[in-house]
Amino acid sequence: MTKNVGTGLPLDWKAGLIGWARGNSSIRELWLFGSRARRSARVNSVVDLALVLMPPRRKYDWAFENYIQLHSEWRLELETIVQCHISLVPMVPGNEGDEIIRSTGICLWERPASVKTLHQKSRKIKSAE
Repeated sequence: MTKNVGTGLPLDWKAGLIGWARGNSSIRELWLFGSRARRSARVNSVVDLALVLMPPRRKYDWAFENYIQLHSEWRLELETIVQCHISLVPMVPGNEGDEIIRSTGICLWERPASVKTLHQKSRKIKSAE
């Protein structure tokens, strides 16, 4: 285990978690919350992680379906990275839990906006002017 990097996580844990999220196309953001985010965790404390999932395509919420189907597998993969128990929850925009995690947690990783998304946003801004 390497030195703690100010997030309540050792550096190698953080790098492993970010690598996992980066390689999972269903994940938009990875958040740390709970005692490790508050830096009050004990050695054996659970690592509380929250996922912001990619948005639905049309009406099909493919990322949430992946979360439901693969939750146990994802949790095991993450537990292998940190070598302790993981609590894994989805963040639902507008939900009270989402607001609490965003206000008290730490965003470990966020998927960069795609060129298409940036282009769509710039078109909306121009049309609003």
